[in-house]
Amino acid sequence: MLLDTKLPAHYIFRGIWPDVVRVLLISSFFHFLKLALGAYLPPVPLQLPTILGSLISLLLAFKTNQSYER
Repeated sequence: MLLDTKLPAHYIFRGIWPDVVRVLLISSFFHFLKLALGAYLPPVPLQLPTILGSLISLLLAFKTNQSYER
């Protein structure tokens, strides 16, 4: 979508700042949790999130395609 006028930055940030703060707080919590419990957490192999991400994307693509057929 092309706009003739530019949107002011404060208009955009006013709408997204609660989400930015929420993500910052949640990510900070998990970062400090990892720092505190880092020795007790088992290592996660890289294949696990890769395979899970691929499976979830295939499932979502199948569901989207199935909903278009209706």
